[in-house]
Amino acid sequence: MLKRLTALLLTGACCISLFAGCGAVSAENSVPENSADTAEDFADLAGYVDFDQDDLNDNWAEAGSACEIVFSGDQISVSGSGASADGTTVTINSPGLYHISGQLNDGQLVVDSAADGKVWIVLDGAQINCSTSAAVWIQQADKTVITLAQDSTNLLSDGETYQLAEGEDEPNASLFSKDDLTINGSGTLYVTGNWSNGIQSKDDLRITGGTLIVQASNNGIKGKDRLGILEGSINVDCEGNALQSDNETDAGLGLIYIAGGSINANAAQDGIEATSYLLITGGDLVVTTGGGNAAAAAQTQQETHMPEMSGAVGADASGTDSQSLEDSVSMKGLKADIGITILGGNITVDSADDSVHTNDSITIADGVLNLSSGDDAVHADSFLSISSGTISVLNSYEGLEAAQIEISGGDLSIQSDDDGLNAADGTGSEMARPGTAESAAEDAAQASVCSLTITGGKIYIDSDADGIDSNGTVSISGGEIRIEGPVSGADSALDYDLSFEMTGGTLTATGNAGMAQTVSSLSGVCGVTVWLSEQADASDTLSVLDSAGNTVMTVTSSKSYAHAVLVSPVFTDGETYTVLLNEQELGSFTADAQSMATIGSETSFSGRPSGDMGGRPGGMMPGSPFDSGSFGADFENRPTPPDDSAPDTAQ
Repeated sequence: MLKRLTALLLTGACCISLFAGCGAVSAENSVPENSADTAEDFADLAGYVDFDQDDLNDNWAEAGSACEIVFSGDQISVSGSGASADGTTVTINSPGLYHISGQLNDGQLVVDSAADGKVWIVLDGAQINCSTSAAVWIQQADKTVITLAQDSTNLLSDGETYQLAEGEDEPNASLFSKDDLTINGSGTLYVTGNWSNGIQSKDDLRITGGTLIVQASNNGIKGKDRLGILEGSINVDCEGNALQSDNETDAGLGLIYIAGGSINANAAQDGIEATSYLLITGGDLVVTTGGGNAAAAAQTQQETHMPEMSGAVGADASGTDSQSLEDSVSMKGLKADIGITILGGNITVDSADDSVHTNDSITIADGVLNLSSGDDAVHADSFLSISSGTISVLNSYEGLEAAQIEISGGDLSIQSDDDGLNAADGTGSEMARPGTAESAAEDAAQASVCSLTITGGKIYIDSDADGIDSNGTVSISGGEIRIEGPVSGADSALDYDLSFEMTGGTLTATGNAGMAQTVSSLSGVCGVTVWLSEQADASDTLSVLDSAGNTVMTVTSSKSYAHAVLVSPVFTDGETYTVLLNEQELGSFTADAQSMATIGSETSFSGRPSGDMGGRPGGMMPGSPFDSGSFGADFENRPTPPDDSAPDTAQ
């Protein structure tokens, strides 16, 4: 169970320790309340990054006297102890408070503090450009905090090439730290990483305030061990990964935690990437990768998930992060190798590759997600759990995919060029020649682990291929599910390999009759399969009337269809119902809580296409069309779909 405890509350009674060196503070001075009064404690969750008082406190004006460092072109003035200037380089060599202002045309701020204690740097109208190295290079410090002074604008920039010591590959960011780094305050910091990265810490990086505007030729913001964001406005435009934590060697590291703030990330590669866990509990996120889903290259109808690198890692001879040209470039939106947990936030992703991706498990328990993907909107190799929140898949090749999918709540709207919900583990006969003993064994192995379980929630699927596809089983015991499946071809609204069981909930599925399947077994709920003798148009209405002539269900669709599966608690066991298409009676059935009733037959449809893979009319259907048991009643008022002339699929 999640613990939502009030934590990290700063009060005036909290005292800070004495600084060594410049700007010592007396024990009588206390830490004032920070604007971030509270933060929810998710310390029991994978991906959590903690914040302490030093991370939150930005009230430097009440912390005592500071060592003053003033830049003036090629001149540096130092007033106080703890720092010294040598030409156009100023070095901080002990813990303390340092107030920095002015413009340094071509020089560097270095932190080289071996003593325990915080180095507190206040940027207050500071501009530092270094043509040969990092503008700010934190070589060593127990912890460094950079506070952006209120109403201040600060700039850091580096050159396109660095003069590195022989055998060295760092620094490689305009703001570079080898130890823990925190950025807070309410001012603005512009960072340009011409050489490689914008902001990088080789240990932990925490952001609790300020406005950060980062442009980088490689990665934007990187905390190797941990990256935690509590508050602030962050804008990143980069040629690599926008936000990254990439420690692949130490278990429990490579974490990203986003609890709040505003993030706008535009990346040529991954948007937000963690090599272990990504945890999001709040914030407003807008992430674009690889030019967005519209820039995704065309791919074949059969999707293939190829092995990939986890972003730009390593370093080439020039000192910049690089990736072999032989390796595919990852352009995913939110990505973590082990797990992703989303418990809140407003998240918009437009990605050339998967919008949300992990090699293991994803949990979505709250939040608002608007996803446009050139591949899968949400992909987990192993397990996907959705219990709450709003998920709108506006564009995708496949909507939601995992070996095991469990949906117990939430409001889901999915548009997909291929399958809407796909329970698959990436193996099966597509990995071996069909019809062989090897393919049969792979199919059996996949079926034993693949499952789709729905116990609640509202789900709307508009798919060009299978609406629900499970390489194993499907089990539905609750929820409201509406599927508008393919209009032609070898796909259908429902597709499964082993079984499709319903013990509750509502299912209305319409689509092509070519390879249509229905619910395999019922228990405690009644339903009917309807085979049409001719194609129903998008403007037609399918109605179900009880024995007294009362309409108990209506179905409208944005697409033509020849097959419908209707399962609902409105059907009473033993009662007789009549099905109409517009005013034409298609037949009657007696509801049976143990087996599906049938109207028509698979051979009754005279206009069934023979393998035609024609497309669907119209465009995507954002939104969830549920209206008191009348499916499709809200279609007339749905938002006008955007003009999407880009390719629908990606390699």
